[in-house]
Amino acid sequence: MASKSQVKWGGQWSIKKLESVEKYLKAFLYAMKNNAVRYGWRLLYIDAFCGSGSQHIKMEHAGETDLEGHEISDFVEGSAMRALSVTEQLESVGTKGFESFEFIDVDEDALDALRGRIKAEYPGLLRRCNFRHGDSNVLVPEILESCDWRSARGVIFIDPFRANFNRSLLEKVAETESLDVWFLFPLSAIGRMMAREAGKISESWRRKLDDFYGTHEWYETLYTEKEQPTLFDTVDSVSTRAEGYDDLLLFTTKWLQVIFGEDNVLGPLQLDANGSPLFALFAAVSSKNPKAIKLWKRIAGHILGKA
Repeated sequence: MASKSQVKWGGQWSIKKLESVEKYLKAFLYAMKNNAVRYGWRLLYIDAFCGSGSQHIKMEHAGETDLEGHEISDFVEGSAMRALSVTEQLESVGTKGFESFEFIDVDEDALDALRGRIKAEYPGLLRRCNFRHGDSNVLVPEILESCDWRSARGVIFIDPFRANFNRSLLEKVAETESLDVWFLFPLSAIGRMMAREAGKISESWRRKLDDFYGTHEWYETLYTEKEQPTLFDTVDSVSTRAEGYDDLLLFTTKWLQVIFGEDNVLGPLQLDANGSPLFALFAAVSSKNPKAIKLWKRIAGHILGKA
């Protein structure tokens, strides 16, 4: 088992996120079982911020039930282990699983812990796994550029840690026209950086937001300049953002649609803890094929609607 420093913490929202992704991976492989053989496609799973393979659920959630009615323990399987489990399950009944797994994390100890777990629990799949230590914003584009997408299809899960993410990663994914995407948007973290009053946004946060969105449009769209009277009978101009998260989610949805296409984005599924918004889960597809988009929309839409 990984040390506490190597394990992500979560709650009921984590279960919902992980189960949604797991259900999609299983549905994706079922949907691909004929075409992957017919066209000789290699099936790839990329976990851009994989962690150690486990998620530690805070103790107040232990004993609750997940979406399937199973009791939640203090540790749950992370996305990487679930992708391996789905592959093993389906291959045991003759359905093609993922042939390659790319696990990426900036935490080398977490990667070592994940490698150890896979070696112990899925030794037959270890040779299919690549473990890459470093910045996903750099490593994911390198992986994508090295792959011949005429003969490959896959799924990428992007769960950025503390908003350490650049738009260019999603743009590279969109260019493949072969990857389905699950993206966990750090709603609370971005919302904190976007203070209600623009003057309270630090310069470092402005740069981080510009990197995240790849543009300064977040400011131009979300902040409105208003005149505010002062105690000295003068008027100050103050830029503010609306309360809540609706405007931020709408902007982020349109931002994703610019990258992938208006019909190629679903969500968000807002994930809360104790009534406070934490994250928003989006699904996207890079394919330009109308039939592929229609199938993706039916599967991903069902999962997001039932989560």
